[in-house]
Amino acid sequence: MPEYEPFLKEYKPNSLQATYIACNQQFSVHYRKKVDIDNDMKTRKHQNKIKSFNINRQLITKTMKPLKEKDEVCAFEAVFIYHGVKHGHSYLSQQCTTNICKAILSSSPVPNNLSCGRTKSTFIA
Repeated sequence: MPEYEPFLKEYKPNSLQATYIACNQQFSVHYRKKVDIDNDMKTRKHQNKIKSFNINRQLITKTMKPLKEKDEVCAFEAVFIYHGVKHGHSYLSQQCTTNICKAILSSSPVPNNLSCGRTKSTFIA
């Protein structure tokens, strides 16, 4: 149901249940689907969890300032390892590619801070 997509997702182990993203709560939508969702949204428990979720989200986004360079390095490492696993590259070849990136892109701070060795790559994957 598209109108509920921003805050609901299907519960993978059981397609007759849904999960609220905000509170990670599963509930049944087997019998009356939309009515079940609407009834659950009216409960005090749900409203309190949504209120708490919204406050927490605001606190996190307003008080935490991302460390841009560290975030870029982490994002690069994650994408790089995902790409390598997807295409079946060995961790040793990924380490070699990391070294090449550092040499070619030496003026950029992101590749110079990369460290995707075999141990770290294995742990992330």
